[in-house]
Amino acid sequence: MKIKINNIIILSLGAILYPLIEIIYRGYSHISMMIVGAIAFFFVYHINITLNIKSPIFRALFSVFCIVLVELGSGIIINRYLNLNVWDYSGQRFSFLNQICLKYAILWFLLSLIADKFCRVISRFFD
Repeated sequence: MKIKINNIIILSLGAILYPLIEIIYRGYSHISMMIVGAIAFFFVYHINITLNIKSPIFRALFSVFCIVLVELGSGIIINRYLNLNVWDYSGQRFSFLNQICLKYAILWFLLSLIADKFCRVISRFFD
C-alpha cells in the first residue's frame, strides 16, 4: 500500500510541475501536459531513486532519454493523431517528427540535474 501511495504522490507532483515549468518558460500550457508530466516524472523519480546508477550525470542522461521518449510518444498521439497541435518543433533545428528537438533535450538535461536532488529530498519522506 505504501508503494502505491508513493507513486500517486510522484505522479501528482509530475502533473503539477511539468505544466508549471511550461507556464514559467513559455507563458502557457495544455491540460494534456499534466498526463505527460505525470508519466515523465514517474520515470525520472524511479531512475534517480530505484535504479542503482551512481553518477548524477548518467541519471540525468537516462532521465532525458525517458522524457524525450514520453514527449515523442505523447506528441504523436496528442499532436498528430488527435490534431490538438499543443506544440510543434518544425522551426527548431535537429527536430524529429516536429515533436522533439535537441534544444529542449538539453534543457531537460539541465532540469534533470535539479530533479536528481529534488527526487532525493522527497524520497526521504517515503522512508
